[in-house]
Amino acid sequence: MRWTHGVHVLLALLLVFPMLLSASLSTPSAPAHAVKPDTEQQRAEIVFDTMTPSMPTREGRITLTGHVRNTTSEPISNLQVLMWRDQSPITAEEGFTAAVESPATTPYGSRMVTEGAFQTLTDDRMPSLAPGEAAPFEVTADVSELELPSTGGVYLIGAHALGQIGGGGVETLGRNRMFMPLPAEGEPASSPTTPSVDLVVLSTQPKRTGSGTFIDDSLTEELADGGRLHTLLQTASAPQSSWIIDPALYSAVKQMAEGYELHGGGDPQGQRVAAAWLEDFQRLDPANGFRATYGLPDAAAVAHGGHVDLWDRIDAADQAVPDLEHLPRLDLSGGGRVDDAAVGLLEQGEPIAVLSSTAESEHTLLEPVGKQPIVRFDPDLFTGGPGPAPAASELHRRQRLLAESWVQATNGETEPTVRVITTGVDARAVLAADAPWQEHITFRDLLSGQRFEWSQTFDYSKTDAEREALNTTDNGLGELQADYAAVASLMSADESVDGQGDRAMANMSSSWWRGRPDALGSYSGTLRDGVAHILGPQSVSLAVSPSVTMLARDGSSFPASVQNHLDVPIVVALHFESAQPQRLDVPSMTNIEIPPQGTTTVTVRPEANANGPVQVKAQLATQNGTPLGNTTPILVNATNLGAIGWIIVVASGIVLVLTTALRIRQVRRERARAEDAPAALPPHASGAVLNDELEVLGGRGQEDR
Repeated sequence: MRWTHGVHVLLALLLVFPMLLSASLSTPSAPAHAVKPDTEQQRAEIVFDTMTPSMPTREGRITLTGHVRNTTSEPISNLQVLMWRDQSPITAEEGFTAAVESPATTPYGSRMVTEGAFQTLTDDRMPSLAPGEAAPFEVTADVSELELPSTGGVYLIGAHALGQIGGGGVETLGRNRMFMPLPAEGEPASSPTTPSVDLVVLSTQPKRTGSGTFIDDSLTEELADGGRLHTLLQTASAPQSSWIIDPALYSAVKQMAEGYELHGGGDPQGQRVAAAWLEDFQRLDPANGFRATYGLPDAAAVAHGGHVDLWDRIDAADQAVPDLEHLPRLDLSGGGRVDDAAVGLLEQGEPIAVLSSTAESEHTLLEPVGKQPIVRFDPDLFTGGPGPAPAASELHRRQRLLAESWVQATNGETEPTVRVITTGVDARAVLAADAPWQEHITFRDLLSGQRFEWSQTFDYSKTDAEREALNTTDNGLGELQADYAAVASLMSADESVDGQGDRAMANMSSSWWRGRPDALGSYSGTLRDGVAHILGPQSVSLAVSPSVTMLARDGSSFPASVQNHLDVPIVVALHFESAQPQRLDVPSMTNIEIPPQGTTTVTVRPEANANGPVQVKAQLATQNGTPLGNTTPILVNATNLGAIGWIIVVASGIVLVLTTALRIRQVRRERARAEDAPAALPPHASGAVLNDELEVLGGRGQEDR
């Protein structure tokens, strides 16, 4: 009824009027592209869910939906949401940039109290909104009711939340706003146009160890319907979209499709999802595609940290993915945060171009620093806005893309804008922000355009350098490099080992770790755990007697057995450390080859210079000297008993010979006397004498028995 509508309007005016009196005006901040956080606390946080339509017409109607959440510790009563707009058109790029960064109270604008443009959220059934709770809202109005000037432009539209906290009066508790492009009355939305390049980046944070096992199964979620990489792939398949594929991602997805294992065990779930994603990827138009350098390395961090050896390993990892060789290389490094040193490294791979967000120029396609052109892009294009937060939702990003491109088109901007798309939110916003004033061109079309001279300087700040996670002191890079060098030395006969190290080092160098040193440290720790298994006692072991007795200065030896518990052949060294090397030394043994799951026994030859026990520690090691497992103690007892024994044997022999000779001589004398007196002998005496002689000659004398 008409009187009921009048009462609603009157009540709304009564609520709004105190705020109109207490509000203050402020001037816009300096132009910038990024959204700055608003310092005003939003006690009733407004979150927009929809704005329909995204590009309203003068004759149409606009509707905002969302919810209001109480962020205070007290209930909110008399809560209302009112549609808000600013009636000043934004027509120039400077004004748009200022609006992106402006505080929530600037410009002041005005609330609407027409029917449908406000909604009361608390009533007798719900007298207040409790702390932490949220309530939905919907406000709507005809575009004509916004009372905007006939001038075409970008307008700010949004909502305010009014209410009471405790015993206080009605006040503004929350604000939010978005951009809304609106052509002038009678002006077609399709003219004029401005060109843009949508470049989709297909990459993800490293998920694999050097050996190829997956740290977790999170890549499955990214590849599945609605996941980040699934959404990006859909955007890449759109007409005129260009795309870059990270060889590290392609290699990982291909491995998943063929069957994979999880580092911590468990049942992987992503094989079918990976196969489907890979099939869809193969359908992309290769004419619009490029390949990145393996892992999207942070070239600035590599260059500044002096890790030139890492670049060789990155290149080796890149060459190990031959399926992508047909695509030209296009480099995106550090999210575009590069300087001349980084560009110098990237150019070693001969890319078709290098993307940069730090090149100091207003143009897009720039003359080369060295060999290849630089393509500048705005990294803040997808930050959404304007504030207050939350202002980076998909809805805010969509409306910003529409508004910014409208301003560029109406100002006759003919130089392409490159939109580097890396998230699912960005991808959905781009698909939803397809406007008639946008002319989509491919990245190859961009490269065929005019190159501009520029200062050839980069705005690479101290803050950028501080975000180089690769150069933090606790990332484990040095230790990991040493570990993989040890593994390569241990498994020198296995050609795949170098590839594992290349992948691991390339993943450590990835731009995905920029600004996230803790995440890099965790990843390197996981890689080291996997390597520790190879370099530990569970992979190779030593079997030797704990106590050995040897003859000093006699070239004595003892055996030692080395067992390989791995499924690949290995080559090891065996080192000894003597507690008293001046008394006993045990030479090291190298190039001990052990077959897979096999055992090799070697002969250890100590060198003793004195008698007595000496404690020796035996240590298995790789050929480059990295210890394998724990030391094995051996007690070596050196003695001269062998020489003394020979002396005793020789002396005993001499005594035996002399004794025998004397006995024979005695027997012969007795026989001679017997022959001189035969009659005095008994009949058997001569035989007895003969038998005694024979026994002596045979060594069986009575004295020897």
